[in-house]
Amino acid sequence: FFQIDVLWLDGSGKVVELKERFFPFRVYTPNHFATTVIELRIGTIEGSGTKVGDRLRIREKQVALHQESEYSPN
Repeated sequence: FFQIDVLWLDGSGKVVELKERFFPFRVYTPNHFATTVIELRIGTIEGSGTKVGDRLRIREKQVALHQESEYSPN
């Protein structure tokens, strides 16, 4: 098992708490109300300079899928 970085965000996307090098399978209750928890690869928080109070915008990446069928009606 490996450590991770964790961000807690409120409903507006503001970072209300963060933990770097968090050990898995630990129970933790943040000190601030959060609606979103994001688990990140270790070092991401430090590398990005993310800090409490920053506001994140999460965008959904749309991926077009193309599936070829081997079915032929004739």
